Amino acid sequence: MFKSQGRIPVTNETVLNMVSNHDGFHLSYNPMVRDYGCQTTAIVLGNHALFFVLNGDHRNPLSQAVERGGKQAVIDYFIENVGQANSLSDHTHIFKDATFLERDKYAAEHLGHENIARIKQALKELEDAGPEASPEP
Repeated sequence: MFKSQGRIPVTNETVLNMVSNHDGFHLSYNPMVRDYGCQTTAIVLGNHALFFVLNGDHRNPLSQAVERGGKQAVIDYFIENVGQANSLSDHTHIFKDATFLERDKYAAEHLGHENIARIKQALKELEDAGPEASPEP
């Protein structure tokens, strides 16, 4: 279940993100366009180690994925929808500049080598399909 995070302590501004916490990861829906150019839903692995960001509102299918199979089902959903990933998402950074901020280490720890290979394959297939396969925000 996605819940509002309340208010920012110092400024008392309302936090617009809605979060759904789970064991080892959380999901975050951001309705604001300002940060990513559109509404986004993020899969946040570990303690803010990796942010896999999808353009649009994916709260319902991700909640269903959690119920169906937990973290692995959420990762599967991301891989199946990698064409909707935001350009600022960490999913490509686990291959480029991987040692920066230890993304490679976090990816191995939170995804496992098999899922990393699946993401790499999905990105290759997306690239091979051409630019029309990647919807803009």
